[in-house]
Parts: sequence; C-alpha cells; structure tokens
Amino acid sequence: MGLRSLVDTGTISVTDFAVLENVVQQISNVITALEKTPTNWGLIHADLNENNYIFYAGEARPIDFSCCGFGYYLCDIAHTLLHLFPENRMIVPQWLSKRASTA
Repeated sequence: MGLRSLVDTGTISVTDFAVLENVVQQISNVITALEKTPTNWGLIHADLNENNYIFYAGEARPIDFSCCGFGYYLCDIAHTLLHLFPENRMIVPQWLSKRASTA
C-alpha cells in the first residue's frame, strides 16, 4: 500500500500527503547529489540490526529510519555485523561483493 492510498481512506489529509511528498523529494535530491565513494559521508540508516530490516523477494530491505542521518556508509555494515552471530558475519561481505559485481 502506498502513502497516496492513505489519502483515499482518509487516514491522512491531502495537505499532509503533500508535505510528506515534498520531504521525500528533498531527501531524494540530497541522496542523488551525494558522491558515491567508500570514504565519504552520506545518508545512512544508523541502526541496521535484525529488527530493522525485512526480506522481500530475496533481498534485505531496511525499515524504521528514525535514527538515520549522515555518517560513513560503512557504519551501517558494521552495525549490522555487530548484531549477527559470528558464523553469519562472513555471509554479509560475500553477499555485498556479489551484489557489487552484478551492479
């Protein structure tokens, strides 16, 4: 269900939806303008633990962005690894490497 459907059901007003849409566009503009390098800062989740991602169609999808902000991109990966069992920690770098080679 998209946010626009919440307007149709009366859950949020047209005005509130317009504000949300504007904020999402501004965030998207900032993210798009950021240089993508491993050494620079950017918008990060900042709380990627097992409670803040779900799996959809075989991919991990982050949720709950209440702590997001600017920081090193690798902080998200480190935070995720910190919460995994040691035997599962090696899977993440392999998965990231595989995704990078197909991108």
